[in-house]
Amino acid sequence: MCGRYEAGLTELDIAAYRQAIQEIESMVTQPLHPRETFPSQELPIITQKGFTTSHWGYPLAKKLVINARSETITTRPLFSQAIMTDRCLIPAKAYYEWKQSTVKYRIETTEPMSMAGLRLNSPQGERFVIITADANAQIEPIHHRMPVLLRPDQLSAFLFDTEAALAMLRPYEGQLQLSALTPEQLSLFD
Repeated sequence: MCGRYEAGLTELDIAAYRQAIQEIESMVTQPLHPRETFPSQELPIITQKGFTTSHWGYPLAKKLVINARSETITTRPLFSQAIMTDRCLIPAKAYYEWKQSTVKYRIETTEPMSMAGLRLNSPQGERFVIITADANAQIEPIHHRMPVLLRPDQLSAFLFDTEAALAMLRPYEGQLQLSALTPEQLSLFD
């Protein structure tokens, strides 16, 4: 599960995204400043048409659906059409998980991180959710789920090739950097 992530992007990160998704003719004019993000916020995503913003989470009954399980994504009515036609990338610097709700971990890759997502239309406008998979061996001790993380060389195929995108819906195989945050470090995000 992914309930928080960091959207900070440096100029080098933005350059790496542009290079990896050459099919998308898009300009980002300013870096995103590091900050922890929360469901329901309007945040940047990358679609087949380029960078845009969308609200994180789909309102359903009395709750906000923020994640889509990769195992049921093609059969669950809310997601089955979007996985075929409305995939998106969520640029992030890191994501956060908690172990036993007391220790918060910051999890990042060594290259610009992109989480796989879906765009959904709701009565309140366009929304996105993060696609999750079973946790890999490195994350399993902290949480049983993790976002589907994509390498820069996978970004274009995820957006433009449905068959390739479906094959990418699995735990991240690369090395992740985990940092347990102290209460003092947590206050930096407030």
